[in-house]
Amino acid sequence: MLLSMGAYNRTRGAAVEAEPRPTRRAPLIAASAVGRSSPNDVLLLQTERGLEIDVDRGHPIFFDHLLDHVPGTALIEACKQAVQVATGRPDADLCAFDGDFQRVVEFDEPAQVRVHVEQNLATCTITQDRRVALVASAALNAPQLRAR
Repeated sequence: MLLSMGAYNRTRGAAVEAEPRPTRRAPLIAASAVGRSSPNDVLLLQTERGLEIDVDRGHPIFFDHLLDHVPGTALIEACKQAVQVATGRPDADLCAFDGDFQRVVEFDEPAQVRVHVEQNLATCTITQDRRVALVASAALNAPQLRAR
Protein backbone atom coordinates (compact mmCIF):
# COMPACT_ATOMS: atom_id res chain seq x y z
CA MET A 1 0.00 0.00 0.00
CA LEU A 2 1.44 3.36 -1.00
CA LEU A 3 0.68 6.44 1.05
CA SER A 4 1.11 10.04 0.10
CA MET A 5 3.66 11.90 2.24
CA GLY A 6 0.83 13.80 3.94
CA ALA A 7 -1.06 10.58 4.80
CA TYR A 8 2.14 8.97 6.04
CA ASN A 9 2.92 11.95 8.29
CA ARG A 10 -0.63 11.87 9.72
CA THR A 11 -0.25 8.14 10.44
CA ARG A 12 2.98 8.74 12.35
CA GLY A 13 1.62 11.78 14.20
CA ALA A 14 3.90 13.66 16.56
CA ALA A 15 6.59 10.97 16.30
CA VAL A 16 7.20 11.54 12.59
CA GLU A 17 10.46 13.37 13.36
CA ALA A 18 11.57 11.00 16.16
CA GLU A 19 15.17 9.82 15.97
CA PRO A 20 16.79 6.90 17.77
CA ARG A 21 18.99 7.70 20.75
CA PRO A 22 22.66 8.12 19.80
CA THR A 23 23.68 5.65 22.53
CA ARG A 24 21.97 2.70 24.12
CA ARG A 25 20.49 2.86 27.59
CA ALA A 26 21.79 0.60 30.36
CA PRO A 27 21.84 -1.86 31.93
CA LEU A 28 20.98 -4.32 29.20
CA ILE A 29 19.88 -7.85 30.07
CA ALA A 30 22.97 -10.09 30.14
CA ALA A 31 23.71 -11.56 26.70
CA SER A 32 23.98 -15.05 28.23
CA ALA A 33 20.41 -14.74 29.61
CA VAL A 34 19.05 -14.59 26.06
CA GLY A 35 21.45 -17.05 24.44
CA ARG A 36 23.67 -14.43 22.83
CA SER A 37 27.41 -13.87 23.02
CA SER A 38 27.37 -10.15 22.17
CA PRO A 39 25.53 -7.38 24.03
CA ASN A 40 24.92 -5.77 20.61
CA ASP A 41 22.38 -8.54 19.96
CA VAL A 42 20.46 -7.91 23.21
CA LEU A 43 17.27 -5.89 22.72
CA LEU A 44 16.02 -5.65 26.30
CA LEU A 45 16.88 -3.76 29.43
CA GLN A 46 15.33 -3.94 32.87
CA THR A 47 13.78 -0.72 34.20
CA GLU A 48 11.48 0.13 37.08
CA ARG A 49 8.60 -0.29 34.59
CA GLY A 50 9.75 -3.79 33.56
CA LEU A 51 11.45 -4.96 30.38
CA GLU A 52 11.92 -2.29 27.72
CA ILE A 53 13.16 -2.46 24.14
CA ASP A 54 16.52 -0.87 23.35
CA VAL A 55 17.67 -1.53 19.80
CA ASP A 56 21.17 -0.75 18.55
CA ARG A 57 20.49 1.54 15.55
CA GLY A 58 23.74 0.31 14.00
CA HIS A 59 22.75 -3.36 14.15
CA PRO A 60 23.42 -4.86 10.68
CA ILE A 61 20.37 -7.17 10.70
CA PHE A 62 17.62 -5.01 12.20
CA PHE A 63 18.78 -1.88 10.41
CA ASP A 64 20.11 -3.13 7.10
CA HIS A 65 18.57 -0.01 5.54
CA LEU A 66 17.39 3.35 6.87
CA LEU A 67 14.25 3.06 8.99
CA ASP A 68 12.28 5.70 10.84
CA HIS A 69 10.80 3.29 13.41
CA VAL A 70 11.71 0.10 15.28
CA PRO A 71 11.44 -2.73 12.73
CA GLY A 72 8.97 -5.58 13.20
CA THR A 73 11.76 -8.16 13.17
CA ALA A 74 13.27 -6.46 16.22
CA LEU A 75 9.88 -6.61 17.99
CA ILE A 76 9.63 -10.35 17.31
CA GLU A 77 13.18 -10.84 18.62
CA ALA A 78 12.30 -8.75 21.71
CA CYS A 79 9.38 -11.12 22.37
CA LYS A 80 11.71 -14.11 22.07
CA GLN A 81 14.26 -12.56 24.43
CA ALA A 82 11.51 -11.67 26.93
CA VAL A 83 10.46 -15.33 26.95
CA GLN A 84 14.06 -16.38 27.56
CA VAL A 85 14.35 -13.94 30.48
CA ALA A 86 10.95 -14.89 31.97
CA THR A 87 11.68 -18.61 31.86
CA GLY A 88 15.37 -18.47 32.69
CA ARG A 89 15.97 -20.55 29.56
CA PRO A 90 18.36 -18.85 27.10
CA ASP A 91 17.85 -21.86 24.79
CA ALA A 92 14.08 -21.27 24.45
CA ASP A 93 13.04 -20.57 20.88
CA LEU A 94 9.82 -19.68 19.11
CA CYS A 95 8.66 -22.50 16.85
CA ALA A 96 5.43 -20.75 15.88
CA PHE A 97 4.49 -17.07 16.03
CA ASP A 98 1.21 -15.25 15.47
CA GLY A 99 1.32 -11.49 15.90
CA ASP A 100 -1.12 -8.64 15.60
CA PHE A 101 0.92 -5.51 14.86
CA GLN A 102 -1.40 -2.68 15.88
CA ARG A 103 0.85 0.36 15.64
CA VAL A 104 4.40 1.39 14.81
CA VAL A 105 6.93 1.46 17.65
CA GLU A 106 8.61 4.84 17.45
CA PHE A 107 12.02 5.99 18.67
CA ASP A 108 10.66 8.76 20.91
CA GLU A 109 9.31 6.85 23.94
CA PRO A 110 10.36 3.59 25.65
CA ALA A 111 8.40 0.50 24.64
CA GLN A 112 7.59 -2.04 27.36
CA VAL A 113 7.53 -5.81 26.79
CA ARG A 114 5.39 -8.08 28.94
CA VAL A 115 5.31 -11.83 28.57
CA HIS A 116 3.21 -14.57 30.12
CA VAL A 117 4.33 -18.18 29.74
CA GLU A 118 2.09 -21.15 30.45
CA GLN A 119 3.35 -24.61 29.57
CA ASN A 120 4.86 -24.20 26.08
CA LEU A 121 2.79 -21.20 25.01
CA ALA A 122 3.87 -17.58 25.44
CA THR A 123 1.82 -14.43 25.09
CA CYS A 124 3.79 -11.24 24.53
CA THR A 125 2.47 -7.68 24.57
CA ILE A 126 4.51 -4.65 23.55
CA THR A 127 3.18 -1.24 24.54
CA GLN A 128 4.43 2.27 23.97
CA ASP A 129 3.00 5.33 25.67
CA ARG A 130 0.33 3.05 27.23
CA ARG A 131 -0.88 1.98 23.76
CA VAL A 132 -0.62 -1.57 22.48
CA ALA A 133 1.76 -1.94 19.53
CA LEU A 134 1.95 -5.74 19.30
CA VAL A 135 0.10 -8.69 20.78
CA ALA A 136 1.63 -12.04 19.91
CA SER A 137 1.39 -15.67 20.85
CA ALA A 138 4.12 -18.19 20.25
CA ALA A 139 4.64 -21.90 20.73
CA LEU A 140 7.98 -22.67 22.36
CA ASN A 141 10.41 -25.45 21.55
CA ALA A 142 11.91 -26.01 25.00
CA PRO A 143 10.01 -28.77 26.83
CA GLN A 144 8.32 -28.08 30.15
CA LEU A 145 9.01 -24.38 30.39
CA ARG A 146 7.78 -22.75 33.54
CA ALA A 147 7.73 -19.02 34.13
CA ARG A 148 9.63 -17.96 37.24
